[in-house]
Amino acid sequence: MDSDPSRTLAEIIFLELIDQPAEIRTTLLRDRCQGLDPQVRQEVEKLLAGDAAAVVADLSHPRVDMQRLWNQREPSNRETPGKRIGQYQLLKKIGEGGMGVVYLAEQHQPFSRQVA
Repeated sequence: MDSDPSRTLAEIIFLELIDQPAEIRTTLLRDRCQGLDPQVRQEVEKLLAGDAAAVVADLSHPRVDMQRLWNQREPSNRETPGKRIGQYQLLKKIGEGGMGVVYLAEQHQPFSRQVA
């Protein structure tokens, strides 16, 4: 924690003011900092300015329309049974979900086995 007493006092005042309506903050700031070191008021003003500049995410209006992207996705039938991918030969599709498609495949090298 910062051992600077003016910073600690500035943070306390900032926390008192932050939940107040913007229209009355200036008056409250003046009253609260009256008789204090001007550096305290400057620090509170910096904290308030930083808070006002902070970007708040509005999740009710996402930038990406996920439903539209989902509807425009390519069909997942690019891989077909019999196709070879590296050391694996696709045998059949065994499942599909939001993250992709699962195939039963056969690996021949370095040894023979079935994989999904």
